[in-house]
Amino acid sequence: MVTYDSEIAKKYASHRPGLHLLDCIPAALPLYWVDATALILDEKEIPPIDEYVLRLINQGTVDLKEISTFLGLSESIVKESLNRLYKDDLLDLPVVGNQRILTLTMKGEVVLTKLVSVTPTKRDIWFAFDRIQWKPVALPSGYLLGRKDVDNDGLLRIRPKLSRKPSLEEIEPDQVESAIEVSMRSVLTKPNILVLKEIGKAFQKFLPCHLLIYGSDDGNQQGIEIVVDGRLEEDISKSLDELGGLKHLKFDFDTSAENDSEEMEIFDEIVPQVSEPILSIEEVRRLRTKQTEIDVSDDASFILDTIEIDTDPEEIVLAKNRAIETFEHPEFFEKALNESKDRLLIMSAFIGPSVVNKNFAKKLRSAANRGVEIFIGYGMKQNSNYPKGHDEGCVRVLKNLSEGNANITVVDLKSSHAKVLIWDHNCITTSFNFLSFKGDKNRTYRLEVGTLVQGDTDFTNQLWQQMHSYIMERIEN
Repeated sequence: MVTYDSEIAKKYASHRPGLHLLDCIPAALPLYWVDATALILDEKEIPPIDEYVLRLINQGTVDLKEISTFLGLSESIVKESLNRLYKDDLLDLPVVGNQRILTLTMKGEVVLTKLVSVTPTKRDIWFAFDRIQWKPVALPSGYLLGRKDVDNDGLLRIRPKLSRKPSLEEIEPDQVESAIEVSMRSVLTKPNILVLKEIGKAFQKFLPCHLLIYGSDDGNQQGIEIVVDGRLEEDISKSLDELGGLKHLKFDFDTSAENDSEEMEIFDEIVPQVSEPILSIEEVRRLRTKQTEIDVSDDASFILDTIEIDTDPEEIVLAKNRAIETFEHPEFFEKALNESKDRLLIMSAFIGPSVVNKNFAKKLRSAANRGVEIFIGYGMKQNSNYPKGHDEGCVRVLKNLSEGNANITVVDLKSSHAKVLIWDHNCITTSFNFLSFKGDKNRTYRLEVGTLVQGDTDFTNQLWQQMHSYIMERIEN
């Protein structure tokens, strides 16, 4: 089953002209859920008796006894109404001649028109505060996640603009009004904030999103976009750019590996033997750009909660052999782990905890238990470009897998650049490190294009034999 991450990636792969989508990372935007105190003009319907008293006074009936007689009410009830209206500044008692006369204030005239009473009220309010745009935003609490939920879901926490909570001077009342129309919809209607009095507690919350990372062929240009509920959030993306973009996120970039002859040597040697033509990366991008021009103009057709769509054009979907973008590698890697039936081979120069973890081990054991023969080769030795060597936790995970299941063979190749994925009669040759890269914030980004071959038994068998022999030779040595 195609994941929503993949659909979003395909939909916006061609969104940045001149750049290519490198990754689509499930992420979380930082927010605060703010408790505050404000002086609000509280609107409430006036009681029917007060309404009629106001109407009579407005028409010139100003005597207590006359009002009481006209309404058929006791004078004590009318007095209570007059006291309320005077207290709420709806009535006045100016001296006219030698006596005081009941008259409506300007506020009383307005209330009589709207039939609602507006009273300044100090009350507690609560709202969402965007820590990237640094302003209140209209979001209900049900949309937000706590930090524990974010970490459990494996979402990348995006760095906020500031680590402190906002001050009173930084918040505009009209922005708070828009925010509490949503956050306090069930308890407050038509809020009219006179002044924000105090900022109380600010609780860390997060809004699920997707972080799209773009890069140029030469690695000199980058870009990011934020997608929430399947739609681009240009204001948030712009705010991130103003904070420094990918530098703010602490991502690094390198030059493209697309034409790296050392890493693509395997591909160059055997790809001429593929039985059917390979759809080039240029053609894949052209087709996606053409499809995007149709799809992105109609956001209503992309509703994540109700439908699943394949945003790739038919020519890409039906192509058995084609180039794949950087962001597509994790999708095919998951497909290989979950759907392989007979054999699975993974070669990756590097290993990292963002991939080689408990979840990865669980999926490999599941594959082995359904009879899949699994071979894993990893292997860049520690050097000046790789000073820390392999992560000890990852090495331990792989070792436990190999020792605990006869169907799983794991070998440290010591110094191999090869990046290959084979499952059943499908394979990918690439410069993408399958076992170290999955939106890892400590990983250097670069454009990494691979070649996918599907259902070509002869070609896949030949590649399997070559890679399998390479791994087994390292075991013997």
